[in-house]
Amino acid sequence: AGPQTTNAAAAPPPAPASTANPNKEPDAVTLPLQNFTFDVNLARVFLREIDIANLLATAKINGGKVELNPVQLSVNGAPVAANVQANLGVPGYQYGVALTANRVPLEPFANSFGKAAKGSFVAFLNANAQIAGSGTTGASLQRYLQGKLDFSLTNAVIQLVGEKTQKYLVPIATILRVQEVVQSPLNHLNAQASIGNGTINLQQFLVESPAFQGVAAGTVSIASVLTNSPINRIPVDVLLRRSLAIKASLAPTSTPATTEYVRLPNFVKVGGTIGNAQVETDKLVITSIIANSTVGALGGLVPGNVGNAIRGIGGLLGGQPQQPTTPPAGLNPLIPAPQTPGTPATNTAKPSPFDLFKLIPKK
Repeated sequence: AGPQTTNAAAAPPPAPASTANPNKEPDAVTLPLQNFTFDVNLARVFLREIDIANLLATAKINGGKVELNPVQLSVNGAPVAANVQANLGVPGYQYGVALTANRVPLEPFANSFGKAAKGSFVAFLNANAQIAGSGTTGASLQRYLQGKLDFSLTNAVIQLVGEKTQKYLVPIATILRVQEVVQSPLNHLNAQASIGNGTINLQQFLVESPAFQGVAAGTVSIASVLTNSPINRIPVDVLLRRSLAIKASLAPTSTPATTEYVRLPNFVKVGGTIGNAQVETDKLVITSIIANSTVGALGGLVPGNVGNAIRGIGGLLGGQPQQPTTPPAGLNPLIPAPQTPGTPATNTAKPSPFDLFKLIPKK
């Protein structure tokens, strides 16, 4: 696509919006070909940085039935195979697709069609997909769509500069105070999913960078309008690289060196819809994470140790931290002195929440 000419004629006014029902299936199509076979053999095809070689395909058409089998080609040196069966003679069509790809380099596609700088998206794609169904609307997909998807990106260097990835990662990096989560490129991704009974079941989703791992599993319910399909609040486990977790006081320094990533308490879920996914965070868990990391940073303490937390906060507010000793009974305003059997209690006043301030050491 070349640059637009400056003296081009004015564009025609936009056509009025279509009033067609988006939930109506496409009409049946019967092609004017019977028992027709078409063979393709292309030695080499180039498109910008994409190099397709040894493309072999056979298409068979019989009225409304179309079959592409086999389809074999090499994409920048990587093998790809597929077969497609479709019946266009019924409203909405019936279809079945199978695809396999082995270490297809994605950098040529990113450099050819992407907007990011060259070298910002490097990865090799492995894929295995089997999809079958009838109809193209959400209602038909709910009833008939089924299949399995398995794909991975390996040896990747993917810079997380897009708006969508930033939308997910910036809140997590801000909460954890670990900016490496956003700055570190992805180097691995793996996903497995099955489709059936109106549900997309995400069996495994793993994304990994030198700074973190994200692990998720859950379901998406297919809606009558596909983009409105709800993501059923899929929990996402976040694991930090051991060195970063210790640096942020989110893990004790005694964490074994053999531990590559440290799993954090679950505080992230992905909800919303396919068309508008939303990141949800648990405020209570976040408060706990921040409190523990703050205490750990103040005193070099192990997160989660309540006694250390009290001493650390006490030292911050009123002077030196108290020693971890149990005060004698009766000296703590919240713990009354033991009474001699038969002797009436001499202090019947109820403790006040404001008595907690008496616990803070004074200079």
